[in-house]
Amino acid sequence: MNSPLRKYKVSLFGEVYDLVSDESEGLILNSASMVDSLMKNIAQQSRCTDTKRLALLVALHLAQQQLSDQSKLLSLIDDELKLESSLS
Repeated sequence: MNSPLRKYKVSLFGEVYDLVSDESEGLILNSASMVDSLMKNIAQQSRCTDTKRLALLVALHLAQQQLSDQSKLLSLIDDELKLESSLS
C-alpha cells in the first residue's frame, strides 16, 4: 500500500497483540474482529481452547473460503467467455 507503517493493538481470543502494518486502521480492526469471531466460533463448536490450534483452524478456514470464492469467480468468467463465444 506504500503508506507509512503504523502500530495497532488488536484483541484476538482474549489476548492483546501489537501489530505493525501499512494498511488502514479500519481494515486492520475489521480483519482482527473477523479472526477473533472465527476463533471464538471454532472454539465453541470444537471445545478447543489451544490458541495455536485455533489459529491454524482459522487460517485453514479463511484459505478454503478464499479458494472457494476464487473458484466461483473463475467459473463465472468461464461462463461469460463461453456466452460471448457462442454469440460471435
